[in-house]
Amino acid sequence: MPANFGDPEDRRQHPENYAPGYRWMADMKWMWDSPGDTTDPTQFPSFVAIKRFLGRAYMQHGWILEEIAMATFPAFLIGDEIVSWMEVLRLNRNNEELIDNGAKLFPEEYRSLIHCMPLGTIYTLLKEFDRRQKLASSFNLRRDSKHQIVSSFSKRHT
Repeated sequence: MPANFGDPEDRRQHPENYAPGYRWMADMKWMWDSPGDTTDPTQFPSFVAIKRFLGRAYMQHGWILEEIAMATFPAFLIGDEIVSWMEVLRLNRNNEELIDNGAKLFPEEYRSLIHCMPLGTIYTLLKEFDRRQKLASSFNLRRDSKHQIVSSFSKRHT
């Protein structure tokens, strides 16, 4: 998914990234291509993995996610892969886009099989992500203003 996907300005500048084209989905096509030994999409390895991940208890309870959010780097370890908070939000956004709009590259008959996270889970993830973004912005502003003060002080006293 493109970095600014969903922003109103991005939608105007890059219509090819939105329904029905979703040009960026070409890199994900392997997820819904039949692995050869099965034609049932609910048995595709990617489908099974995503369904299991979204079905885990901590994805169903906001209070558990709030606890996870207090970590320095909130992420999920899935097998050997580390999945960030943002990647989970993007996965859900991707699923919602496919459910709501479909895509040229995505088989229409698979749309009804897509799973999304409960709204409470999404709300918690978005709320905590927004809080972290604001905190990071605030920290950067303070750091920049301190740097400017030090820079102007050093210029006057050199």
